[in-house]
Parts: sequence; structure tokens; C-alpha cells
Amino acid sequence: TDLAPLVGASLDVMARDARRMRADRPFLFSNMKSGEGLDGIVSFIEQAGGLATGSRHSGMRPPRF
Repeated sequence: TDLAPLVGASLDVMARDARRMRADRPFLFSNMKSGEGLDGIVSFIEQAGGLATGSRHSGMRPPRF
């Protein structure tokens, strides 16, 4: 979502298209600049990937950009 305004993308259109293309499969918007939505992505990866919950707090540092 942080890039949408820079490229003129409509989040409403993106959500509509994602619902149409993904049907009942999950999707969520994220903003990597503010971190909004990141917890949902991490939770999905932990659950779908069979990873231990809370593993992100094991001393690993987030990537630096």
C-alpha cells in the first residue's frame, strides 16, 4: 500500500481484483514502510509453513534497506 500512491494504483481496484482472482484464498495489503499488515503476513507464513509461533523473536534482526 505504501507504493500505490506513487504509481497511481487504486487499492479498491486491487482488492476487487484480488477477491475475484483468489476466490476464497487469503490476501492482505501491507505497508512495508509503516509495518502495517506485516504481522498478518508473518502469522500466515508461520501457520502455513508449520513454523513455531514467535520464532520471529528469536534474536533475528529485520532486514535493513
